[in-house]
Amino acid sequence: MSGSTSQSNNIRYLYRFGSAEFDQARFELRIEGQTVDADRRPLELLNLLLEHLGEVLTRDELYETLWHDEDVGEGAIANAVSRLRRHLGKENAAFIVTRPRVGYSFTGKIERIAQNTPTESAVALNAGDPVAGRPDYRLDRLLSVSGNKKREVWLANSVTNALPHVFKFTLDADGLRQLKREYTLSELLSRAPSTSDTVTQVCGRNFEQPPFFVEYPYAGEDLLNWSEKNDNLSNLSREARLELFLDIADTVSAAHDLGVLHKDIKPANILMSESQDGVTPLLTDFGSSHLIQKDILSEHGVSPLGMSVSFDALPSSAGGTLMYLAPEVWAGGSPGIRSDVYALGIMLYQMVIGDLRQGIPSDWRERLGDELLADDIQQATSSDPEERLKSVGELTSRLRNLEERRQVAEEQARKEEDIRLTREALNRSQARRPWLIAASLTLVVGMATSLLMYKNALTAQQEAERQTARAEAINEFWQEEIIQGVNPYAKDQASITDILVSASDRVGEAFKDDPATAGSIFTSLASAFIGLSDLKQAELNIDDALYSYENSKLIDSDKYWAVKLIKSDMLFRNGEIEPGKKLLSQFESTAYFTSRKTPGLMFRYHSSKASLFSFKKDVQSEISHLKKALESGLNAGYSPSSMIEKTRTLSQKLAFIKEYDEARKVLND
Repeated sequence: MSGSTSQSNNIRYLYRFGSAEFDQARFELRIEGQTVDADRRPLELLNLLLEHLGEVLTRDELYETLWHDEDVGEGAIANAVSRLRRHLGKENAAFIVTRPRVGYSFTGKIERIAQNTPTESAVALNAGDPVAGRPDYRLDRLLSVSGNKKREVWLANSVTNALPHVFKFTLDADGLRQLKREYTLSELLSRAPSTSDTVTQVCGRNFEQPPFFVEYPYAGEDLLNWSEKNDNLSNLSREARLELFLDIADTVSAAHDLGVLHKDIKPANILMSESQDGVTPLLTDFGSSHLIQKDILSEHGVSPLGMSVSFDALPSSAGGTLMYLAPEVWAGGSPGIRSDVYALGIMLYQMVIGDLRQGIPSDWRERLGDELLADDIQQATSSDPEERLKSVGELTSRLRNLEERRQVAEEQARKEEDIRLTREALNRSQARRPWLIAASLTLVVGMATSLLMYKNALTAQQEAERQTARAEAINEFWQEEIIQGVNPYAKDQASITDILVSASDRVGEAFKDDPATAGSIFTSLASAFIGLSDLKQAELNIDDALYSYENSKLIDSDKYWAVKLIKSDMLFRNGEIEPGKKLLSQFESTAYFTSRKTPGLMFRYHSSKASLFSFKKDVQSEISHLKKALESGLNAGYSPSSMIEKTRTLSQKLAFIKEYDEARKVLND
């Protein structure tokens, strides 16, 4: 592994990603501006990953660099990664991608700022310089920089005491194309009646000689800075914040109607224009935007500057800001209206809570305290674009009808409560006479059993504590192996099969002192692999589950025989008839089959028999056992959705019999 950049040239950087900052000079991690009390080793790991952004660092490389001659166990890396992810929080932890059986990498968009070098203008501009071609304006201060494209935004003051202007500069050809596109789309939106008053108005340009620029009147601070100045946003009522959001969303919706995708919606691209009438939000920065229909330009008399090169029916996934970037765009897909909806959904949550630096935490619904509004945000920010709201207009319509929807929901809740109370009163009335008799009997029995209950209380408490510890261990295992092992934003993320295989490899070690729990997890993994049609991996996990149960006190239990029946079912599906029949025969000789016949096991038994008859092409017998399996499953309390495969198979077989009988009838006629 090559040496670190910061060490080779003695430069220390400030890294920014998501809501996190890592100060390399201070070796300090901050989340949303707050310093994290983190251990040294996780920070060393983060520093190494950031210095090798995008590279996959193998486990051997990590051991050699971070531990060198130290004698540490094989779990040292996984432990360090786990602690680092906890320090970063759920959203920021997504930047660290697990490469199964290889190592780890840091993937995503970050900002890197050199801390011990003077800030210089990439476009070679200086405060106090006159603007080339506009001698009546002098540069005042640099507002922002995009270093990868050498683009800079400057505030300039008028020498004639006119209003200040904002200039966007660039030197290179790629930046020029982006400025041309921004100028063209700004012209279009400035001329269209639906957006003319709610977007920034372009007032000048220079596309002939460098430094190239587009020029805007200074419209005010961006929404982020405005919100934090004097706590402007948090001081507004929730209703006022919603109204402000609706003004912004209406502009985005109108832009969509004109065929313009913004692609980089965020508070920094909303300017707050103040006047005597109040504050008006203006949408700005169309440098990353996309025009869906080029013909709209001629309809509004706008020249297609920059569009001959950049116009494409499928917009590029380039551009956008991490926190507001839809998952499908992160995965390399083309952005669309729903990706703008996603960005607005994130902003909606931030504006409602009054904090534009806050990401969406895991307990965001509880923090919001409004179920209907939470449902709207949930549907706007769904990770699946097919389940997301289809348009901005749909979102604004739901928000504008919040009170009406809330009244309907409250009325429905009142009706349901009235029904519940009526039923309870009826039950009390019907139960009144038996209660008089039962009360006396209960008093006598209660006195007898209270002593036994007291005797068992301590044992029950200890068992509850054991069960709680077991649940926490299982939850931590899935958190580490499955949830944190998947990065939904990575283009080359590990498949779910890889993740499950990796988890399978660690169950035995993680629960070596609790074989019963290991057996339960192996059973769950086997079911997952069967659902993925990976029968080989399923069989390995089934055998591991049986081995675990055999090493526990569950050698003769419902769980043990359920696994054997699952294995027989899988063997039949795989064409291994005799081994599967042998397992069925073993089960049929047990008390679980001859006398107990628990619904859960009978569901497994009849499912396996149905698979056997399916292999034998005996459709009638297969249908009979499928019906019995579904009946047993319902008696066991299984939900219909969990038995959807059996239901679908039964429907197909019944349809086949019906078609077969109809065809035979036609032939006989």
